[in-house]
Amino acid sequence: DKILYEYMPRLKWDIIKIFDKNKLGKVKSIKKFDVGFTNDVFLINDRFVVKICRQLSHENDFKKEIFFYDIFKNKLPVPRILVQDTSKKAINRYYFIYKKIEGDNLYSKWHLLNGRQRKDIIRQICKILKIINKTYKSKKINWHAQRYKELKKLLKKVKNKHILPIDFIERIGVFIDKNHKLLYEQKPGLVYWDLHFDNILIKNAKIVGLLDFEGVEVRSIDNVLDSVRRMRDYPQIYASKESKKFIKKKDYSNLLGWFSDFYPELFNFKELNKRLDLYSIEYDLSLLLDFPHSKDLKKRLARTIHVQS
Repeated sequence: DKILYEYMPRLKWDIIKIFDKNKLGKVKSIKKFDVGFTNDVFLINDRFVVKICRQLSHENDFKKEIFFYDIFKNKLPVPRILVQDTSKKAINRYYFIYKKIEGDNLYSKWHLLNGRQRKDIIRQICKILKIINKTYKSKKINWHAQRYKELKKLLKKVKNKHILPIDFIERIGVFIDKNHKLLYEQKPGLVYWDLHFDNILIKNAKIVGLLDFEGVEVRSIDNVLDSVRRMRDYPQIYASKESKKFIKKKDYSNLLGWFSDFYPELFNFKELNKRLDLYSIEYDLSLLLDFPHSKDLKKRLARTIHVQS
């Protein structure tokens, strides 16, 4: 009955309190997953997964994830939530619980799969993406305005915090001003934009779990390719510590080609590569505000601007 827990003792007692309140049995073991920046995720008794919202600023996204798991529970292999609580009565944070999905993180198995199996998994992913995209059919978004405003805001924050040299910031600004009009073209849909292999569980080369639906919102459907391209070019950045040792860049080289085979509509945009560069700049600038000393982020931004300048 020893509790396997060596960190954050307050959370240990929160989990015990949660399980007692919801009559889920005695807490015998706790394993913390090495995932995410905004939530704490634990495997309890090798049977239940508990997700606890870490940051107040992400509580709306946390509720959104609960909402989408319910929407897609009969359409996609998403977690079936057993308990959800946003009252803060049991503990002073939002949380939900679901039964562990029996499967392996895709990052941990990708290197063991052959080319045919890998391509088929991308086929399965594209089938899932189509279901998600078609859930929302309205065209009432202004994709260009959303992204252009966010890019300008992030660049101003980075400038004000003196995170990058002023000439570097100016080059990024020139690139944005030169290419932002490409984003007037849009194909709105519900988008699972945080798609990467750390959020996918497989069993016998079949997708059995799809996680982290905080990253679901109405966007232009090509936006999902931002994370796919990043995973192709920098596959290690999404992987957990446990999975990084398995990663070889060559194993990810065909990702965009396979996505194009199974979901060509994602690629039917003018100057798609520059659109993806704009998405990439936004992603890296947002992370840079949290990790201002990251050399990797600065190198990625430099590569994006240099290639297209």
